[in-house]
Amino acid sequence: MEYKWRDGARTRRLEIDDIAPVLARLDRLTPGNVVREARRKTSPLHGWFEWDNTAAARMYRLEQARELIRSVSVTFVGNHHSEPSTVRAFVNLGDGSEYEHVVSVVAVPEKMDRLLAMAKREMDAFIKKYKDFNELAPVIAVMEAVT
Repeated sequence: MEYKWRDGARTRRLEIDDIAPVLARLDRLTPGNVVREARRKTSPLHGWFEWDNTAAARMYRLEQARELIRSVSVTFVGNHHSEPSTVRAFVNLGDGSEYEHVVSVVAVPEKMDRLLAMAKREMDAFIKKYKDFNELAPVIAVMEAVT
């Protein structure tokens, strides 16, 4: 068996051959157990985490803010010929630090192209992750036709 970092993973310069075996041998692989294991300064997992509580609290609040932004949707009510459509109200087109209202993205062709390219990358990642599951073959076939 060979472990690798997932494409795009933030490795924090840690070696996968040190990390994966520790995760694999935990009796129950839960976030709480991972943190418990990582608390030991000698654990290969230790360097993954921010141990300064002030910095960690700030990072956690930023993640909460991202979750808040991602939690808002908007429903567009079309004319009498179309059904209402509900989508995320705010989308990120790049590095994750800035979100834009979906209305402004749809109105600018270059931004819409970036959003569609991002959707294609996400579909490609889904296909790669689940291609070996026969139960998802119909979904994957449709996605491959789109991409």
